[in-house]
Amino acid sequence: MNTRTAYIARLNRSYTRTPCTKRLTRNLRSPATLRQTTLASAPHPLADPDPRKPVYTTHDLSHIEQTHRKRESVSDWVAWSAVRLLRFGFDTATNYSDKLNVMNERQWLNRIVFLETVAGVPGMVAGMTRHMKVLNSLNRDQGWIHTLLEEAENERMHLMTFMGLRRPSPFFRAFVVIGQAGFFTLFTIAYAISPKTCHRFVGYLEEEAVHTYSNCLLDTEVGQIRHWTVTPAPLVAKQYWRLPEGASIRDVVAAVRADEAEHRTRNHEIADVKEVEKGNPKTDDTKAMPPPDHHQIGTKRDQFNNDIQHRSPLLQSSQRSFHSSRKLRASEPATPSPDDAAPYDVVIVGGGIVGTALACGLATRVDSSSPLSVALIEAGDLFRPINTQPGQFSNRVSSLTPGSVKFLDDIGIWKRLDSSFLYPYSKMRVWDAVGNGAIRFDAKDNDGAPIAYMAQNNVVQAALADVAKEQKERISVFNKTKVENIVGNVRSGEWPVVHLEGGRRIRARVLIGADGVTSRVRDFAKIETVGWDYSQKGIVATLKVDSSVENVTAWQRFLPTGPIALLPLAPGYSSLVWSTTTALSTRICNLPIDDFVTLVNTAFINPVEDIQYLTSQIGPDGTPQTDFKSESEWGRQRSIENGDVRTMFPPSVVGLVEGSRASFPLRMRNSVTYVDDRIALIGDAAHTVHPLAGQGLNIGLADAEALTKVLLEGMEDGQDIGQIHVLEKYAAARYLPNVTMLTAVDGIGRLFGTDARITSWIRSIGLNLTDSIAPLKSAIMKYAGRTFP
Repeated sequence: MNTRTAYIARLNRSYTRTPCTKRLTRNLRSPATLRQTTLASAPHPLADPDPRKPVYTTHDLSHIEQTHRKRESVSDWVAWSAVRLLRFGFDTATNYSDKLNVMNERQWLNRIVFLETVAGVPGMVAGMTRHMKVLNSLNRDQGWIHTLLEEAENERMHLMTFMGLRRPSPFFRAFVVIGQAGFFTLFTIAYAISPKTCHRFVGYLEEEAVHTYSNCLLDTEVGQIRHWTVTPAPLVAKQYWRLPEGASIRDVVAAVRADEAEHRTRNHEIADVKEVEKGNPKTDDTKAMPPPDHHQIGTKRDQFNNDIQHRSPLLQSSQRSFHSSRKLRASEPATPSPDDAAPYDVVIVGGGIVGTALACGLATRVDSSSPLSVALIEAGDLFRPINTQPGQFSNRVSSLTPGSVKFLDDIGIWKRLDSSFLYPYSKMRVWDAVGNGAIRFDAKDNDGAPIAYMAQNNVVQAALADVAKEQKERISVFNKTKVENIVGNVRSGEWPVVHLEGGRRIRARVLIGADGVTSRVRDFAKIETVGWDYSQKGIVATLKVDSSVENVTAWQRFLPTGPIALLPLAPGYSSLVWSTTTALSTRICNLPIDDFVTLVNTAFINPVEDIQYLTSQIGPDGTPQTDFKSESEWGRQRSIENGDVRTMFPPSVVGLVEGSRASFPLRMRNSVTYVDDRIALIGDAAHTVHPLAGQGLNIGLADAEALTKVLLEGMEDGQDIGQIHVLEKYAAARYLPNVTMLTAVDGIGRLFGTDARITSWIRSIGLNLTDSIAPLKSAIMKYAGRTFP
């Protein structure tokens, strides 16, 4: 007996020695008792257990044989050769080895996740093809559609289970999409030509899957994944296979291997049937749907309701809510909790605009009969009064795109905002200080709608706080309350518990991190970020501008040290955002007001050499070392004499609102994932972007809108909204758009961050060419404003 055979024999003999199966075998009396004990865990509260769902005894799991069907026909040889070719490519891509104690956990999970993304295709393609054939031929299917789609669903559950252990990177996801697209196309064509060959192909493929999972089980005994024998199984796996409490990941792998063995046998059986129409050896749809026996249905319902009385209080309340409103009462805990922490469906840490918008979106858009409960935790004062006197503007303002405006309107916020603090602008001018490139955007090129609205952040925040206060039946606001700690093993199904100052504790079905760049929630979930600091700071200020000039245009000029922008706030007032080096930002902020105003005008109008000279003449304490006004005027006159007759200039800055100057560091960050079990990140907790495009708050509100939709749909469907497979829908909706925006903004900043002649020439051509193509400019505005047709 060779080493591997000895290990396999040991595996089959010792399967019941795993932590979970030891407990199962203590009280066994008969095979019937064994099956009953294995099914001990409660079913999903939404429905009776599906009789087709795979349920295995320990005997089933430990007696899976690695078999191979002999090749007897040309069709068999074609199918087997295709599997071997696919196996070679797959082994190479995933760096797979049959040797023991070679592959680590990451390699195993990469292989398994990719395997299951492909394995779910054949059943769906076959079921879809059979379905269309039935519709076209007007004949019965003899139960084949049910069998094939059941297989596809089973493979999908494999994927959902292992996704809880491995968060694929964007590159891995792209690789999966490409692989799925190619395999789906080829398999669909092949199935239309020869279903028999395709089912034989799947049978041989499942033989390889059984082989792979058997090797994986061996590695849990002697390899680098021995910890899988004690690591708790994901909750979704326990529910699906109805595994007992204490089940480990190793038990999940054994159940998946048993599924693959069943698929292997089934597909070989289907390939052996000469004519599919003669009947399904597994089931027959002429027998699967008997006439309804209403008395029997009522009896089964009564039995199910009686069973509820012997289950946990959670299932009792869930059943009552399901029958009364046809929705899952999501506010009941998934498992009873021994502590006194107050339970909430959604706990949002961070009461900024994005976090409060999410709370208001959930509370105002959910069905009135839903028992949704939301907790909003804010360390500052959410209800602090704001200054509404004319001419008083905060230096924290945002440019709200049409997409953000629509979301705020949908949740009842937009109509509450004081119009005197909302200012639409209809034009935008962007140009290069080094080259001669420029681009102009105009509302008339975008159906006449404003390009964006300038709004003070504190005004928007106050309106959101008012709605949160009105929704006190659904939103519990923990105002001026800091989070001291977050605990809980979410991977084992526990709800995270948030410890607040003062000793209070609350439990979250789903915990939302909206708490900024230093997110406590992100740290708790151990979600890493990628990105960098720009070695720059953004200077913000509220400026007084020439009131004789119509103030409806946003201006931005790209300087070698960073862009400078002037955004209209009201007639005679504009907001400044100037990105420059860290050392220079401190000196500029300390300049006297008159010299600061002169420098800002110079930065928008004069040649780059004048700006560089003036900034070099600022002392460490902000004291000017020369006469800024005379130097600026001389430089402007010199450029006119040299033939510079540009007319695209913003209104002159005439003053500064005292106390409005400030600076903040600039960085780019993106979390490697936005979700985890019972965790989701939104806004700056998930990503941080350079302010040159004014998209920071807009993509945060887009996060809130997408997550609101996902959570409400989950509630409507009766799902546990904290489950990873629900939250992944939010990540799928937002990750790629956010990465695209972050990458584009970072690329633009780097492109304009140099004064090299060749680079300046290329970007000038690009700007001028874009400016000459009206449809392209319209598309850019629609993308930036999230106003898709």
